[in-house]
Amino acid sequence: MRAFFVILLVVSIVFPFYSFMRSVGDFAHNQWKMRSERLQGTTLPEPPSAHLGLTAGQLAGLDEMISSAYKDAVYDGYRLGNGYERLSFQALGIDALLFVASVIGLRRCQGLGVQQSRCTEPGDDVAVPMRKPPAPGR
Repeated sequence: MRAFFVILLVVSIVFPFYSFMRSVGDFAHNQWKMRSERLQGTTLPEPPSAHLGLTAGQLAGLDEMISSAYKDAVYDGYRLGNGYERLSFQALGIDALLFVASVIGLRRCQGLGVQQSRCTEPGDDVAVPMRKPPAPGR
């Protein structure tokens, strides 16, 4: 049982670093919030960059079908980015719960000091605190 809690502790410590390294690459080039915010504005942004998103004023000069498709894509990206962000926080919450559970489990395993005593008849193994196992042949 102790090995289980040790593995759980190691995973709960390593996971946030792994998660952070994986998500940095995703968010470095994904301006899902900024594109949604710029879509609401009508003034030309500084610096002018189509990569960061178009404004409502810029979309007004385009064909209605293109404008509508762009807005739908931006809103879809916003929903996906928002959902990914929530999922990331939930994963970190579960990881914190696993960390606490592993620490509590290790403390209980350590604090009980329970050993199995091997009796001479099968099925008589009983958990007895701090009892030394019987000598071989007894």
